[in-house]
Formats: sequence, structure tokens, C-alpha cells
Amino acid sequence: MRGNKKLFLSAVSSEFASHRNLLAADLKRPDLDVAVQEDFVVTGGTTLDKLDNYIRHCDAVIHLIGKAAGAVPEGPAVAPLLAKYPDLGARLPPLAEYLREPQPGFSYTQWEAYLAIYHRRPLFVYTPTDLELDALHVPRDARFGFSPSEAQSQQEHYRRISALAHDRGQFLNEERLSSAVLRDLVEILPRLESTVNVRPTQLRHTAERLIGRDEDLSRLDAAWNDPHKNVVIVRAFGGMGKTSLVATWMAELALKNWRGAERVFDWSFYSQGTREQGAASADTFMAEALRAFGDLDPTLGSPWDRGARLASLVSEPRCLLVLDGLEPLQHPPGPMEGQLKDAGLSALLKGLAARNAGLCVVTTREKVDDIKQHYGRTADDLELSYLTDLAGAALLFDAGARRAGAMAIAPDDKELQAASREGLRRQPHRQNHLDRGDLERTKPTTPRHDLDHGPPGHAIVAQHGPRRTKATHTTSPRRITAAARKHGHRYIDQPPHQGHAHGPPQQRGAAMFHGVVSHGTDRLWGCRAGGRPAA
Repeated sequence: MRGNKKLFLSAVSSEFASHRNLLAADLKRPDLDVAVQEDFVVTGGTTLDKLDNYIRHCDAVIHLIGKAAGAVPEGPAVAPLLAKYPDLGARLPPLAEYLREPQPGFSYTQWEAYLAIYHRRPLFVYTPTDLELDALHVPRDARFGFSPSEAQSQQEHYRRISALAHDRGQFLNEERLSSAVLRDLVEILPRLESTVNVRPTQLRHTAERLIGRDEDLSRLDAAWNDPHKNVVIVRAFGGMGKTSLVATWMAELALKNWRGAERVFDWSFYSQGTREQGAASADTFMAEALRAFGDLDPTLGSPWDRGARLASLVSEPRCLLVLDGLEPLQHPPGPMEGQLKDAGLSALLKGLAARNAGLCVVTTREKVDDIKQHYGRTADDLELSYLTDLAGAALLFDAGARRAGAMAIAPDDKELQAASREGLRRQPHRQNHLDRGDLERTKPTTPRHDLDHGPPGHAIVAQHGPRRTKATHTTSPRRITAAARKHGHRYIDQPPHQGHAHGPPQQRGAAMFHGVVSHGTDRLWGCRAGGRPAA
């Protein structure tokens, strides 16, 4: 019978001790062993030899590459390892020139990654978003001190790791790292049994994958971890991915065993068809929620009384309450813009903004005027912005635009970035409508090197003002359109903007992206693709 699964967390503790500690806590399971370098105290052998023996039998190694390299083992400790694995350079070619020296100069932490690759152990590599920047934006341990020589060593180490095709992604902080690792290791980790009371979700229009929203996810993480934050309003006009953002964050919390929540309850007002109703009502939600939280008579009292009673029931345990698509229950632009039409919902949100042991997350197109006095205090207004050019380019690359003629291009290719912003650049006054319109996916074919030849492949979308067109591997916005016309891809007119919400103000600063999406797997990159327009 196989014993516990084994993981190794590889990081320089003087730089990322807190990141590693949070990750170790989130990974904790009865049938999983998690080890770090400090666990291998030298008793009758070298630290490097003990690390090698453990890593060789690991189910996975998580490796963080920051600006600190850490301690370097002495030559006498390295020599036995090189003798033990004479084919190390042949198996890992980027290391070959260094291994010709008796002392290659690799740190213990760098060796941990190389040994994982050599032993063909699953290696998951993560870097802080500021790895290649001069300024430090990602939090570090208090003991961290910047060393130019160590930073250079880590840059070279990162290039070697990348050459060996083991670069996984970046992280902004401890929570984002933990979320990424738990997601990537979901097939490896033993199942975690949760005792949290979680109602089956009602959220729709969710995404398999979210790109370019790490900062927004970080704000939700921070709100949940802040005992003084009671309500978060996630606000944007239709199609920008409010629901998918919140659903993704909830899925991450679930992987962390809900991070201290005692109860999880969500409700989508779209599920009742309230978006199309002339007189939307919260009665069904109020009755269902009161019943779920143990109220003896959900019909007792006025709407305000029921809302106040629900606020009291929700606020006492550490509960995550999610209300999706609130705008049908808000007044349209005018003297009462943003105010709630339903007295019960108003009482609920006012009560939770004043006192809440957990967090209430609301998605809507409008600010919730009823709790405006709490904004910046116990309530936050999180307005989603367009994706950046870089995120838009990553979208196009992931969707299949990976070659310019015969030449391979990178996810940050300048022409891909130009393609991603073309819609807004050409018709900025239409930016509030660049997210609408349904598209169908073309049948998959063998990937092509150039869009100008052969039948259509997997569909991606390029925006030119108010219209969308299907395309595949391409380089420039104009070429996307021309090639799409050539191959008979049809344009689909965008419907007029539904609802009463105004779009966000004209964006300033860097050009923003919105409207290039990939279909078929219902993936989301800042806006939702396919089907009924998302909230």
C-alpha cells in the first residue's frame, strides 16, 4: 500500500518565508507530506545529498524564483552529486557548460529545481511579477536584502529553467501564489474533505480560465482577510466578467477549504429572469435565504423586517454571501440612480455594511447608493477595468495566434498587443459596446502557419469598432479583417447595449483591451465569450 504523497517547497526563506508558510498551510492534508529545505538537517550526510534523496521520490516540487539565490553548497558537497549523475549535463543541456567546473556555482535552491527535472519529477515554477524589474512590488520577508550578484544569478537560473520548458507563471502576493499552486496541483493533491456548509452555486456565465484579473482577485482576497471589510461591490457594465471573476475567486477559496468560512451562500438574480422583468422582485431570494439560514417563518413581517432579520442571521457566523446581478433591482439613471427598489435588499445590505463577521460580495452595473456612506470604510467599490494590451496579446496567443508567417511569436508580441487594442483605438466612443454579441465557433482544423491560406481553424475574435470577426493565426488587426473576409467569416452585428447602466468613463493612461475572446471552452479573458452576454 502506497504511503503519503510527498511535496517539496523550494524557495529562499529569507525572501519568501511567509509565502511558503501560507502555501504549506493551504496544502496541509492528512495523507500529504510537505517538506522544505530546512527539514534536512545534516546528520551523517550533506544537505545536498538529503535533498536529492527526498526530491527523487516526490510527487511534485514547487519552485519559487525570486531575486535571492540563497546559500551555495561547497565544492566537496557538490562533487559526489556530479559523480553520482555523470549524465546531468546531457539530460539538462542548459547546465552543461557550468557542470564542466568542479563548482558550478548553483545555490541549494537552484539545485532543487535541477534535481527535480533530472529525476523527471513534476516541477511547478513560479516567479514574482517584479522578477525582471528594478523596483520591488511583490511583498518579501523582513530578512530580505537585495544583492545585485544574487539577482543576476537568479536571472541566469530563470533563463535555464525557461529553456527547459518549466516556466509556469507569476504571482503578485502570497494569496495569488497559493491559488495558482492549488489550481495547478489539483490532479496531484489528495482530496480535501470540507465541513463548511456550502449551498450548490447558482452562478452562471462562469469561465474555465481567467487571464488578466490577478489584481482584482487580490482585492477580493484582501477583503476576505480584512476583519473590517463587510461588503464588496464588483461593478462594471455587461460582459466584462463580473460573475466569472467572483466565481473564479470562490473556486480558489474552495481549494483553500474556504479560508475560515463557516457558511457559503450565493444567489443569481439572473437565474430568475429578472434581467428581463419590468418589475423585478427579491421575494424569492429573501424567502430562500431566510429558510437556509434557519429563520422560523420566512414570510413574517414587512420586506424591510425580513431583510433586517436576514442581515442578523448572515452576519453572526463567518459567512460568504454572494449576490450576483443586482442591477435589475436598482433604479436606472435619474434622480434615484443606483438605489435599490426592494426594501428588503436595502435593509440586508445596510445591515451587513454596518456589521458582518464575514463578507458580502455583490456584482452589479451600478454603485449601490444605499450603502454609499460605507464606501472606503466597511464597504469597497471594485470597478473592473479593461484588460491591458499585454493581457490582450496573451489572449490572442493562447487562442492560437502564435506565428507571423513562418516565424514564431511570443505572447507579448507587439503586433498582438496592437491587435488587442484595435477596436478601442479605432472607435473609442464605442468602448461601452465592445463586449456584446454572440459568436459561434468554427470547426477545429489542423493549425495553420498563416491565416491567408487554408480553411478556418479554431475561432478567435478581433474587434473593429462595433463589429466582430472570426480569425485564426494572424499578426495585425487589418490582416485579421482582410483574411476573415477572404475566407468568408461572417460579421455579427452587436446588439444595442441592453439595460440602463452607463459604461465606465473614458480610460486614461495605457491603451486598454476589451473584446478579443476565445470560444469553445467558455474561457474568459476579462470579458465573457459566447452564449448569452454575461453580467
